[in-house]
Amino acid sequence: MAKKSEGLVRDALIAALNENTRQLGMVYQLDPEMTLKAREIVDRDGAANEGAVGNLRCTIRAILDGTIPNSPSVSRQAISGIKGLIRDNSHFTPEVREHLEQVTRELTDRAMSKVFREEEDDLRRHASEDLVQQVEKRGGVYAYSLPHYLNYPCKEDPDRYWFKVGFTTGNFERRVINSHRQTGLPEDPIVRRTYFSYSMSPKEMENKFHKLLTASGLRTDAQYGGEEWFATTEDQLDAIAEILGFEITKPKEDVLHDN
Repeated sequence: MAKKSEGLVRDALIAALNENTRQLGMVYQLDPEMTLKAREIVDRDGAANEGAVGNLRCTIRAILDGTIPNSPSVSRQAISGIKGLIRDNSHFTPEVREHLEQVTRELTDRAMSKVFREEEDDLRRHASEDLVQQVEKRGGVYAYSLPHYLNYPCKEDPDRYWFKVGFTTGNFERRVINSHRQTGLPEDPIVRRTYFSYSMSPKEMENKFHKLLTASGLRTDAQYGGEEWFATTEDQLDAIAEILGFEITKPKEDVLHDN
């Protein structure tokens, strides 16, 4: 079992976090005791949004305290954060590396847990239904994925996942979900975000979203299902929506977060 870091190991980890120039380090440096609200961290440019703050704090807890999050998806993000910390600190002693390797093994067990993955998938399905109802009523831009894609990151970039970003004027369930079933796909899409605007039509919103995603180098090719699929993250999508001034709607009952 992963244990809370102590002594020289903890000192080395704290020093590495204080020197880290990535978002992981920024979140720690702004609030090492984790007493600030996530919104305050975002307002100080520590992370793109509150969800990102929560996920990064889970990574910090895993690194320093050996605390393993319930969520398989958050565990995968923590693994990525730890690997980055190790890459940036080639001087880590064997004791520090042993601690991080033990934490990574437990995070991997959690990420691969069938029980936790199924529970997280169920939560996502229920949350998706609520988001579909909202976008059906209002019309807007949606971002959805498939359960398999949400559980397994892109091979080309393990920090990103496949999402389809499109628009609807109120026929999402009929046009999207039913078309998936007709093509024989074994999984229904899971909506993870919906975005709304009072000043743009859904089609205009989609165009602007796609332009920024493409300009960021996130566009994929037809082998993954067409032009609207992007290798990205929920945090990146939300950051783009904030830049564009869109209203962001997230799942009310989200994945198994501990933050």
